[in-house]
Amino acid sequence: MMTSWESPAVQQLLADERIALSGFPHADALVAIYPFLSKVVVPRGVTDIAKDRPPTDVALIATKASLVVRRDLHPAFSICCSTLRPRSIRDRVYSTIQTNFPLLNPLTFR
Repeated sequence: MMTSWESPAVQQLLADERIALSGFPHADALVAIYPFLSKVVVPRGVTDIAKDRPPTDVALIATKASLVVRRDLHPAFSICCSTLRPRSIRDRVYSTIQTNFPLLNPLTFR
């Protein structure tokens, strides 16, 4: 499932005691192999501290937000685009990702 933590669907699933959050035991390896992924840890008790849900820290993976442009686009324009995205998205990204954003590292898409 790829959606935000604040999503009503995610919150409903996390509140359902019949559903357990499943993690990625190899999250660190996946992040090392695939540079477009990030490791995200859901802390123990974050969904319901009284019921200790989840009962342990859970490692998940997430995709990094990327700006994809054509090779012939001037680099100054791609930087401009990355700083002009909507403020609500920019604020949410800055508050939830503890790394440098935007990542201006080139990736190859085929």
